[in-house]
Amino acid sequence: MLAVDFSSWTAVPTDEQVRCLAEMDVGRALIGTRGNRLKFAAQAQAFLAAGIPVDAYLYLYWSEPGAAQAVN
Repeated sequence: MLAVDFSSWTAVPTDEQVRCLAEMDVGRALIGTRGNRLKFAAQAQAFLAAGIPVDAYLYLYWSEPGAAQAVN
């Protein structure tokens, strides 16, 4: 199974783009949450609507406190 990684730097995929990914055997979407408040829900919904499971992740920097990063 293949997975794709979406983040704040990635657009919300169109239905056609998600279908193409599914046809390419993409079976999971990994979506970053840091700085992605505006797009996260729409990105997740696009994949979930196509039956592709979604996992969220938070990229942390070692130089900053983790709790403070999670809030942002």
